[in-house]
Amino acid sequence: MPLGFPLNPTTGDTYTLGTQTYRWNGVAWAIQVQSAQNPSAITIGTGTATISIGSGTITIAGDTVLTTISIAAGTDTQISSNLGIVTISNTSSLQSVTDRGSTTSNIVNISNLTNTESTYTGALIVAGGVGIGKDLWIGGNFYVQGRTVITTSTFAGQIQAGPDILITATDTGVVYFSDISTLQSVTDRGATTTNQIHFANTTSSTSSSTGAVTVAGGLGVAGRISSESVQIADAIFDSMSVQINNTATVVIDYYPFSTFRSAKYVIQIDSGTGPTAQFEVIEILLLIDNVGTIYATEYAVLTSSGELGEFAASLDIMSNNVNLYFTPYAATNKVIKILRTGLAT
Repeated sequence: MPLGFPLNPTTGDTYTLGTQTYRWNGVAWAIQVQSAQNPSAITIGTGTATISIGSGTITIAGDTVLTTISIAAGTDTQISSNLGIVTISNTSSLQSVTDRGSTTSNIVNISNLTNTESTYTGALIVAGGVGIGKDLWIGGNFYVQGRTVITTSTFAGQIQAGPDILITATDTGVVYFSDISTLQSVTDRGATTTNQIHFANTTSSTSSSTGAVTVAGGLGVAGRISSESVQIADAIFDSMSVQINNTATVVIDYYPFSTFRSAKYVIQIDSGTGPTAQFEVIEILLLIDNVGTIYATEYAVLTSSGELGEFAASLDIMSNNVNLYFTPYAATNKVIKILRTGLAT
């Protein structure tokens, strides 16, 4: 080669002859075209080539061409380049995201399936308290301070009904504890009490199997029995007290004609007070037949200074009661206490 071109060139090699530069394209030496000022295009031969600009900018249609040096990483962003490839990475963490805003109107789904065995394990761990504005649904168990919280779904396996307790749970989540004790079950566990027992039922008794309280067996009472009336088989004991302060005839006792055939009275009269007080006790028997005729007798009369009045008996046709009357001899304050024993018809 008289022009002095290099022997055995490799693709991309250049050779200058005078003012002209040639480049070996693998087949022949091609003339290297010089760039015109403000060219409309730059053509680089085939193969790999690099354009290096030490300073300044490149613009296309008035817009600056970005390079890796002109791209900067912002908040939670990392930029790296290798072999001309720019990689932009998001470096956000839950802390940095919630620092900019910790609320969302979207549903948050944590798909991690890690179960919990303590307050610091599980798919979601909260160091502080949790405020929940609406319902909370839990598919597994619910623990508070290491103890299982009882719910309607776990109730049957966690709580059992003891003696005289019935537990029922509704579909609405309400659990009912019911006391189903009876007098039998209660007294089976203890039949004595130091408290007063009050039976408020006012049912009257007409036999040994009627009344507010009935006792099939015997009744043992260590103290006094106070009662308005006591019935023993066909005998009924009643007691009452009457106060009078004039000489008018008054009914001091009455009983149904259809209930008693006869009655025995023990009557005590206190008249006045102090050293001048007078006292009388008397027994009276009354008998009535089927047509309403009353037979009466007085006996066993005891007085401190004479009898204090008169007694009489009659049948009141309107009420069908046998009335016992007393007419005082003097208008003094008198207290008349009466014990009646009636024998049933």
